[in-house]
Amino acid sequence: MKRRIATFLFLALIALFSCNSSNRVFEQYHKFNNATWNRFDILKFDVPAEKPGIYDISLVVRHTANYAYDVLPVYITIISSGEERAKEYQFKLRDKNGKFLGKPNGDIFESTFPVHGELEITKAGSFTVKIENIIPKYDTPDIKEIGLIVNRQKLPEKTEKDKKDNQK
Repeated sequence: MKRRIATFLFLALIALFSCNSSNRVFEQYHKFNNATWNRFDILKFDVPAEKPGIYDISLVVRHTANYAYDVLPVYITIISSGEERAKEYQFKLRDKNGKFLGKPNGDIFESTFPVHGELEITKAGSFTVKIENIIPKYDTPDIKEIGLIVNRQKLPEKTEKDKKDNQK
């Protein structure tokens, strides 16, 4: 029985260390002065895409224990190859009982949200992600940082048959 548990733990550790971090191509955070996000401070992230491929984009929110709202509404625009994609999001930071959902670290809570899965980039270069706070107040206190994480999906290796089919 102990051997099974040890084997399971070993395999779990291997799986943990082989997760998406090796596919990470971008991770950047914007830290706010006085932990306050001004309504008109639109964040802009220029993401290098050195290879064509499929990219997954996530937003990271770090806030204090004094954050007053249940959600953080934002407007996100992705600009790639001259094409713009924009969408409004309501990122839920509290559960129905008012407890923060993010991972606590002292008096800071961190939540990560998927924004766009499978963004196809057809040419090497870069793309831009803009994030706008749409809380209808001039300042939103207790937001420490907003971050953007971009992972490139690993595509399955082509078989010899696939390579031959592409040559036809």
